[in-house]
Amino acid sequence: EMDQKLKNIQNSFIISIVSLAVLSVMSLGAVLYATNAIDLRKNVTSSELHQLTENFPAVESYLNSQKKAEPHFIKIANLVKSDQQALLGRALLFTGIPILLFSVLLAYFLARKLVRPVEQTFADQERFLQDASHEMRNPLAALYAVVQDARTSNNPKEKDKALTTIDRQVKQLVKLNDDLLLI
Repeated sequence: EMDQKLKNIQNSFIISIVSLAVLSVMSLGAVLYATNAIDLRKNVTSSELHQLTENFPAVESYLNSQKKAEPHFIKIANLVKSDQQALLGRALLFTGIPILLFSVLLAYFLARKLVRPVEQTFADQERFLQDASHEMRNPLAALYAVVQDARTSNNPKEKDKALTTIDRQVKQLVKLNDDLLLI
């Protein structure tokens, strides 16, 4: 029963830590993707095309000389943005999955490390209960045997000896009980 309780605690703890790690990585990835994808989904307009090229005079002058081809340049710019969006998705996939796996493994090992003291405590408690049970049974078994012998004996000296043994065993049980209560 104690082992089952320990396993339940351990499993719950590990699931919580791993879930938190997965949620954190996925949230970070979703935020990064969303912030970049929003910008990449917008189509380039004529004014945006000119804004993009204003720091490049040669490109700006070429665009001005090719006004008829401006829709074609806008289409190319939008295709480039579309490719960037696909690249962003792939980059997120190829970086997100290893990060996710690493964080899950790290969370699992950290959770195991944190659960070890709980496991040790349960093991110590179980060992203590077994030892205490054993220590309590020995004097009780001796008492039972002495009482049985005293009942069947008609000799007063043997009955007196039995009472002395019972007295000693009861004192030992009282001391053991006091020690257990102190612990």
